[in-house]
Amino acid sequence: MAHALGLQEADAQDVAQNVLMRLTQKLPQFKYDPSRSFRGWLKTLTHHAWHDFVTEAGNRVRGSGDTSVFDQLQSIEARGSRGPRRSDI
Repeated sequence: MAHALGLQEADAQDVAQNVLMRLTQKLPQFKYDPSRSFRGWLKTLTHHAWHDFVTEAGNRVRGSGDTSVFDQLQSIEARGSRGPRRSDI
């Protein structure tokens, strides 16, 4: 279902893990009602996990994609470096 909601593979796995964690919390108190749908309840739980993930994703700080950070990292020599750097080859 997470793929159907437009998530990438890693994000879908995160949502699925969150659903499993919520299930472990909620199932001990769950009372089965034959007049209602367990699948519907599970779908609602999954939808809430997806919504929380998307909401939290909007609040995360994201990288800029700027190559200047990569260039800065490449300019730092590794401790104990023994060979030529890629830029020297």
